[in-house]
Amino acid sequence: MGVVGLGIHFMETLLPALIGQHGVILSAFCDRSAEKLDWVKTRFSQAAITNQVSGADFWTAVDCVVCCSWPIVHEQVLMLAIDHGKHCFCEKPAATSVAALDQIIRKRGISDLVIRIGHTLRYMGGARRFIDLLSEHDLACMEITYLGSGPNGSRWEMDQRKSFSLTHLTHAVDFVTAAAGKVIVVNDATWATTGNTDSLAVSFLTERCKLVNLFATNAAPAFTCKATGVLASGSLVHLNSLRDVTLTGKTPAEKRSGDIWKERDLGTTPQNDGYMDELRDFFAEVRGGGQCRLPDLIHAAHVLKVIEEVEGRD
Repeated sequence: MGVVGLGIHFMETLLPALIGQHGVILSAFCDRSAEKLDWVKTRFSQAAITNQVSGADFWTAVDCVVCCSWPIVHEQVLMLAIDHGKHCFCEKPAATSVAALDQIIRKRGISDLVIRIGHTLRYMGGARRFIDLLSEHDLACMEITYLGSGPNGSRWEMDQRKSFSLTHLTHAVDFVTAAAGKVIVVNDATWATTGNTDSLAVSFLTERCKLVNLFATNAAPAFTCKATGVLASGSLVHLNSLRDVTLTGKTPAEKRSGDIWKERDLGTTPQNDGYMDELRDFFAEVRGGGQCRLPDLIHAAHVLKVIEEVEGRD
């Protein structure tokens, strides 16, 4: 396994989760920071270390690659992975635009390379249970509140709205599609900017639901996601937090008060916050087995297309 991008996300989350994977050897690292490369060199002395993502030494040392850098770097790494015939786990967003991602999809063609986009919301306990419960029933309507706590303002040398979209909306819209199906129509969208924070209220018609209302912001003091699905049967499924789901109004044969389901406390360890599981499923797919919940390039392009349409609304 090779890694491109050795920033805070890699150090705090991906590295511990990768070390915990069975049969995975970290054999190559790439970053433009000499300080970060020195840090990994002292811990992985046998690995290929480079500041050039296109370098042959990096690609000959790996079977697959994890990329967690800038979106423009994600585009480059995905192209190189396809050129070299390597599987790739790419943190979101996969690209800066639909046009850029379409080029990557065309380049990949019909090859059997496993390319997945990291969206750990699909693996966090309560969110995962919420998605699974909704998949078993017809949906009447749904509302989602995505509360982000930064980064705020411009990022990745992009303007503020695009930075918010690629950092936060990509997660929020992916969650919409995971719970309610692909977006068919983007209805009214309202943006609000206060200083270096952004907020958005938007409604969608999706494959499985006639009305999905999404509120997303990066102005919150802490990150979480809440949601309510109203089932066609009249029951309610509440995602109270990323850890906690409540199901009420079940059929008469069951408790009228409903059920309360709680995932174990996620804490702060990578084993408990979803990254361990999403990487486990990615490697299982690379090895030819298992079922991965993470979106592929085609789905990532759908999410980017929705985001670009929402960005154009005021």
